[in-house]
Amino acid sequence: MKRLGFATPLWRALIAYRVILLGYAAMQTVHYWDAYAHPRIALLVLCVMVAWTVAMTVANAVDRGRRWAVTLADLGVSAVLLLSTVHILGAGDPEATVTGPWVSAAVLACAILGGPWRGMAASLVIIAITCVLPGGPLSQDTLYDIVMLLMGGGVVGLVSQLLRDAEWRMTLMTEREAAVNERERLARIVHDGVLQVLTLVHRRGPDLGPDGAELARLAGEQEAALRGLVLGAHGPVAPVGEADLSALLTGFASTVVSVSGPAAPVLLPADRAAELVAAVAAALDNVARHAGPGARAWVTVEEEHADVLVSVRDDGRGATPEQVESAAAAGRLGVAQSMRGRAEDLGGTMSLVTAPGQGAEVEFRVPRTAGRPVRR
Repeated sequence: MKRLGFATPLWRALIAYRVILLGYAAMQTVHYWDAYAHPRIALLVLCVMVAWTVAMTVANAVDRGRRWAVTLADLGVSAVLLLSTVHILGAGDPEATVTGPWVSAAVLACAILGGPWRGMAASLVIIAITCVLPGGPLSQDTLYDIVMLLMGGGVVGLVSQLLRDAEWRMTLMTEREAAVNERERLARIVHDGVLQVLTLVHRRGPDLGPDGAELARLAGEQEAALRGLVLGAHGPVAPVGEADLSALLTGFASTVVSVSGPAAPVLLPADRAAELVAAVAAALDNVARHAGPGARAWVTVEEEHADVLVSVRDDGRGATPEQVESAAAAGRLGVAQSMRGRAEDLGGTMSLVTAPGQGAEVEFRVPRTAGRPVRR
């Protein structure tokens, strides 16, 4: 999965932050020069800080330098340079450290890479070294610096973690959107070509005798399966976000199927919309299989409070209640699993009304969101 680089601004800010703190450390070294027991070592430490700042600037500017090996090396060098202050100061003022707040850049690097807990863990390393510096009890200013360092590691780490989560979600949604767009393009091609041919074979096949009737039956099965495939009801792309149920159901429209719905989008969580579309596909498959030659179907979508109603009505031969029950018991019609099972999984209901010579009507009523019962 390609990274979008949401945390890149944090790394750039860290580079600028480190350079600014280097300048501050240089001014502090000049200010406290006379207080050092070993000023030449202090100058050497400052030179190492300059070299390391250049190295970290180059490293953190690219992805290869934003890894744990580099970041832990950064923390280690910062800790060693801070610890050298013990020898440089002697018994001097602990506020006169050569490194000063420059070492906090390594803490923030750990926070950006590892999140709040690793950021605070890195700050504890610097805090532990600060507590052993010479000069007696810690001053109020030093305690303030310690608290700010700990908070900085936690806050920057939290921001970095939120950015990584946003990056992952955005990348995933972008890839899924591209996959859905490609599927919709292919669906249009299939709908305008293959599905029209299958529909024609399904309608005209019975006129060709027994072999034609069998061919018509197979064409109807393949048409229903192909519609489900191009709509993504069983596709490998996991739905995310919301989907317009009306727009999805228009994919079923053909010379024998009419689809109608509200002018405004009927928005559902995409995974629930996909299951409802699959249930409608099963209902239309029943029409193709059992309603008889030339049967037409009408799919309508309605909104009622917090529920969504979808009905599939046909003008076919219909059936008696006993025929429906026996077919369901024999595993036919798809009523038990493909239709009622899906509706109940969504927390909704499915009803079937049919009579001989009067066609059939299947109604799905499902709540918009999971975990809420439908209105009765």
